[in-house]
Amino acid sequence: MSERDPLDDLPWPKSVEPGDAVSESIRRQCTHGLDKAPCARAHRRAALSLLLPVLAIGLFTFLAILRGDTSEVVRAALFGVGGWALVIVLVLLGGLAFPPGRRPARRFRVIAALTIPVLFVLYITTTASAHDSFANFAQGATGYHAVRCGVSCLMLGAIVTTGVLLLWRGTDPLTPGVSGALAGLVGGLGSALALGVACPSHEAWHVGISHGLVVVAMVGLGALVGRRLLTP
Repeated sequence: MSERDPLDDLPWPKSVEPGDAVSESIRRQCTHGLDKAPCARAHRRAALSLLLPVLAIGLFTFLAILRGDTSEVVRAALFGVGGWALVIVLVLLGGLAFPPGRRPARRFRVIAALTIPVLFVLYITTTASAHDSFANFAQGATGYHAVRCGVSCLMLGAIVTTGVLLLWRGTDPLTPGVSGALAGLVGGLGSALALGVACPSHEAWHVGISHGLVVVAMVGLGALVGRRLLTP
């Protein structure tokens, strides 16, 4: 049996770190020519994401004009659309346009995804020009119109949300579910605002359920799909 090597009992030598001058030279060589620059690709995605709800709103505004709605009605509807379009811009810039790791804290983005749909529903129901009982709203022609309008809004919201998700596909390895929820928020708001311009009903139950709840549904859809689609 071989004898134990006495060198085995010696302590393992510690790694020698480079001196300050060498470290500074390494940093200077590795960072040469690197400057801060805006992420053009992310900004391009944000602009295209904004274009999708804008196109939806523009299309349904055109349909409202073709139907014969007065300019005063269309103008009043677009006035409210303008304020919520600014919210869409803020959601895109604050929630998606920055690279992962440099976006606002996850809890702030989650709060935005949860509270903005609630605020939107409260806004459209409190500013509605007509308020009827739920029993009258749910029966007859008004109930049928609410279902038809809700399905149309849901389909449009799914189309816009899918477009936004595809634009940001594979871009978030950290919080894809949250980013997906914000993409759904953009699609849901765009759909609800577009239908709000063209819809002839301004009753509170109608706009709250057939338009507003679609935003909530799109946030949930975006969160589910985003976990798979936005993960690199």
